[in-house]
Amino acid sequence: MAPSATKSRLKQKAFSLVELMLAVFIFTLFSTGVLYLSLDVIQRDAKLPVNNEALLYAQEGLEAARNIRDQNFLLLTTDDHGLTQTSGVWAFDTAPETIDSYYQRTITVADVYRDISGEIAETGTLDPEMKKITSTVTWNWKDVFPKSVSLNTYLSGWTGTEWIQTTCDEFDSGTFTDMTNTETVSPPADNCALQLDLLEETGEFFASADIGEHGHDVVADGNYAYLATNRSSEGLVVVDVSDPDNPTVVAGLDIDGKGRQLTKDGNYLYVGVDDYNDGLAIVDVSTPTSPSLVTSVDLGDDGNGSAVDGNYLYMTSNYDREAFAIYDITNKASPQKLGTVNIDEDTDYVYLHGDYAFLGVDEGDEGFQVINIADPNAPFRVTILDVNDDVNSIDVNGPFAYLGLDDNDDALTVLDISDPENPNIVASIDLEDEIEDLEYLDGYIYAAIDDSNEALSIINVSNPLSPFLALAVDLEGKGEAIDIDGDKVYGGLCTNNRGLVLVNTLAKKYATYGTYVSDALNTGSSDTRYNYLEWEVQASFGTTVTFQIRTGSTEGNLTGATWVGPDGTNATYYETSRTQIMVDPGATGTQYFQFKAYLTSNEINTPDIESVTVNYSP
Repeated sequence: MAPSATKSRLKQKAFSLVELMLAVFIFTLFSTGVLYLSLDVIQRDAKLPVNNEALLYAQEGLEAARNIRDQNFLLLTTDDHGLTQTSGVWAFDTAPETIDSYYQRTITVADVYRDISGEIAETGTLDPEMKKITSTVTWNWKDVFPKSVSLNTYLSGWTGTEWIQTTCDEFDSGTFTDMTNTETVSPPADNCALQLDLLEETGEFFASADIGEHGHDVVADGNYAYLATNRSSEGLVVVDVSDPDNPTVVAGLDIDGKGRQLTKDGNYLYVGVDDYNDGLAIVDVSTPTSPSLVTSVDLGDDGNGSAVDGNYLYMTSNYDREAFAIYDITNKASPQKLGTVNIDEDTDYVYLHGDYAFLGVDEGDEGFQVINIADPNAPFRVTILDVNDDVNSIDVNGPFAYLGLDDNDDALTVLDISDPENPNIVASIDLEDEIEDLEYLDGYIYAAIDDSNEALSIINVSNPLSPFLALAVDLEGKGEAIDIDGDKVYGGLCTNNRGLVLVNTLAKKYATYGTYVSDALNTGSSDTRYNYLEWEVQASFGTTVTFQIRTGSTEGNLTGATWVGPDGTNATYYETSRTQIMVDPGATGTQYFQFKAYLTSNEINTPDIESVTVNYSP
């Protein structure tokens, strides 16, 4: 064979080997790719069922939360929860919850807030009727890679029926034990609150002083009481009351006539005198045991009540044309008359209130008058109010003025003076006799009454819109005057040998414990479900409010049912408003419902229950 042919065959074999090796390489490469592609498809096919299963468990978590909401919205407590199920009923459990030894599920309940537009926001105003629910399922893929899915939704509270007790009529239908119902500010109309009974006590007068005549008016200051008397020769008497059990007359002063009313300012007394020419007496009492007359002032008629503000004296009298007059008393020995107002009637009393003077006038249809005194040189009348009778005395507390009238039916009349130029009558009380004088102290009006048997009336005006008589005290004579200093009431009597009497002020305390049982609620359904108990209360430190409930199939069964708390037993009490209601498992039914309120006080303050709400689904 020729050498050239041999070389050609060798070359062909080499090319064939190369082609074979290249083909094997390409096949191997293709086969490997197909293998990896097949493995990836297999892996993806395995992962998809896991993801889908986790998603279903997350969806189940939301449905479980919805089921819990339907049982009672209050069960959606803000926290992380697991889930448990008993007889088809879901409940929260410890988080996280393990599913199939593979997944971990957590249900997160979060509060919801709204912005000023009412939109859901991260912060703002808490929406108590809405919760955000997040259901999260986690697992480790191939025991290495952490995976999770989360779903969330918002769940709102139920829209059950509400039974609300808040008005006077609603509360009055219940049963009170050492408790009472008191009217409060509307709305709603006829609004009331429950509170413990106020126990009010005071003794009869414990001491008196014989001033030789009637005590027309009295002012107590420290160790001395000053009385305007009905004695012409000693129209002013001073009594030492440093020993309240033994008051002693220490001085008398002739003020040129009988004393009528008096005002003390510093070391001076300003006394209205029953004298046509010398209606005002100014007396120096810097030494109480030795008073001295500084001057007498001709008012044109008898002088009556007065008030002092700085260097100005505001004086009332029986002189119609100048029944109200203002004096500059910078020089006590020589008062200078400034402005006057013609009232056309005898004017008995004046009370200063900012730029206004409130006048008590001897004319029913013009009994209360308001004078603008911003300019002492030019006072002018701005208001005349018909209060049905003469006004003998006035005192003010906050936006209310208390008038003592000659009218038995409306002896104490209460005015709203929040706008002094437009006062209006808001309440009155019948005391069966007229009020001669009065003074306000700590929610009470102490009134001198023209009654021989009950000369002192103490009226509770803690709610000015609903005053009521707390006590009536026999002072063995008709009342003419009242003043309070410290814890003593000083009364001027229309009794010659007992012109001054001393009485302790009211000793008041609240009952330490009381209960209230509501009227029975008939829901009209034997399948009623009770959702929550909610209440509004004003409670001070040292006071408590708790509740229990009971249910029954009939009103008769309700009466004998057990009072229970939030665990369904009589050992517990509802202590937090908007608490889930649990009925007694042994109750005969749920169609009828009652609540019982338990109140305690520290004797100084009482809690006030403004309203009670029961939310239920009939």
